[in-house]
Amino acid sequence: GRGLATSWTDPNTREIMLGLWDPTNLQTVHLAAPVRAPFAKSLSPAAILQAMPGLSKHSTARQNYVSWSGDSNRLALAGADGKITLVDASTGKQLRSWVCDSDELGWVGWSGNGRHLMTLSNSKRLSVWTDSGEEARKLPHDFLCVGAAWNKQVGIVAISSDGAVWFISLEGNQLPRKVDELGSGVTKITSTRDGSRIVAATADALLHWIEISDSGCTARHFDLPVVADCLSI
Repeated sequence: GRGLATSWTDPNTREIMLGLWDPTNLQTVHLAAPVRAPFAKSLSPAAILQAMPGLSKHSTARQNYVSWSGDSNRLALAGADGKITLVDASTGKQLRSWVCDSDELGWVGWSGNGRHLMTLSNSKRLSVWTDSGEEARKLPHDFLCVGAAWNKQVGIVAISSDGAVWFISLEGNQLPRKVDELGSGVTKITSTRDGSRIVAATADALLHWIEISDSGCTARHFDLPVVADCLSI
């Protein structure tokens, strides 16, 4: 949580740019050289799975997203067949697989403690699961989601289809709570591992730094060169 990395596509050169930011004064610390295509390609699900040929005998479906667990011991794969597949990262052996959605899965992410996962389908349905394959949280059917991140303090931070941000508790069946400090137009979101901060990027090329405490949320804002494609903290 001591620095923020953002990437964006240069509108003139179409190169992927990487910027590192200091959260204490919201100034750019370093603007890295353009990230060339081989680097971006090496992070793709296909490239990762190529190194695990044993996995192909377990799953023939296209994998749309790969997520590493916090301890780097397991991989979670989001499949075009609507399945999550958990894989031992050191051996490539399949540990578990289950159907999450009738539509393709476009994203999967681990909780910080590795006990839960959440998935997003191409139909914008957000699902929450234990790592043993049990559904951990039921959400309203009309809650359509385009992005999400885990947060230790509030549970899940989700972006609804209208660009608003919501807190979703894993305790009980409380309804999602809207984060009014952010308004709408949010496109990307991430959270620090300790849950004390959320960072959101918006369609108007702003970055929002949100501090979470028992008394509520406080937000700071600063400009990005262009709209962020990716956030990491």
